[in-house]
Amino acid sequence: MPKRISKKAPKQAAKTPELTVVGALQVVIAALHKETGIFGTAAEAPKVHKFIAAGEAADWPLYLFVSAIPLAHFYAGQADAFEADSLWQEITDTAATPTAVPPKKWDYSETAGNVSLWLFKQVNE
Repeated sequence: MPKRISKKAPKQAAKTPELTVVGALQVVIAALHKETGIFGTAAEAPKVHKFIAAGEAADWPLYLFVSAIPLAHFYAGQADAFEADSLWQEITDTAATPTAVPPKKWDYSETAGNVSLWLFKQVNE
């Protein structure tokens, strides 16, 4: 008896679901952690962990706290370790948004919240 050939629908490219403001910050924090291996300063890390665990249910004060953390805190004071292109690549890989373009000017002193809002805007336009 001949084998049946499966006629499954071809896989479509994964679409990026709409990203919320909280979700965009989650992406930026995850990318920062992948780049640096830390979750901010020792004082910030517990709140960052709490924010990650809360996901979309993160409360407003926690969101505001995490969004105000400067990127510099994830680089443990090593400005020379900051590589904007590398971080943006990590962000777009994490968010599965390869067409998002980075901010024209951003650096080590930018906050996680500002970068996440830029990402949110890019994905949802």
